[in-house]
Amino acid sequence: MKKTQTEFTLKTIEVTRKAHIYINEKVQASTRYIWIAAHGYGQTGSRILSKFNQVDSKIHSVICPEGLSLFYWGGVQGPHAASWMTSRNRLDEIDDFCNYLDAVYDQCVEPYPSCKVILMGFSQGATTLYRWVHKSKRPFDFFINWAGWFPEDINMNDLSPLFDNRHLLVYGNEDPYLTEERTKAMNLHLHRALMNPPVETFNGKHEVNKIKLSEIINTYIR
Repeated sequence: MKKTQTEFTLKTIEVTRKAHIYINEKVQASTRYIWIAAHGYGQTGSRILSKFNQVDSKIHSVICPEGLSLFYWGGVQGPHAASWMTSRNRLDEIDDFCNYLDAVYDQCVEPYPSCKVILMGFSQGATTLYRWVHKSKRPFDFFINWAGWFPEDINMNDLSPLFDNRHLLVYGNEDPYLTEERTKAMNLHLHRALMNPPVETFNGKHEVNKIKLSEIINTYIR
């Protein structure tokens, strides 16, 4: 006997939940820069924060929000991991993380107008921050796309005025996800959006390289 699909109605409700952010140092009189650093798929806020261990925390206050979708990497015995979104109910997840990042900004960044704001997204975190900036228009001073991709469902031309001379691409020369073909597609995407950010590379794969991060801070973050 052929089974028939069960009919159902999908209802969406809004709930209040707790989110977790990791901070290397609270803002103090010596703080000049506040970072929002978004981790990649399957990582955690604490993991990307560890990439800033060599950075002077009295000058750079680094905030690392953790994605709202949590799971075990590689099965129930695996380490904890987080994601910013999946393809399931994706529009709701985009709304959720944009509201989340709005709250992070409003509570942890906006009260300190004398500090410059640096956004850095690694891999999926870069795509997440592009979507958030596109939707929220919260002001920032510099944006670092570290081994990430551009959301193909938003108009990057809308972002061009916001990113003027404040945009950097970084990736490893052995990154398996950023093939020559995909890099060309990325450059074409940028060209169509009238964006021409500088590009920095390093000897490595799909990772945040601490030495390169320090070089970038010394070169671009002023």
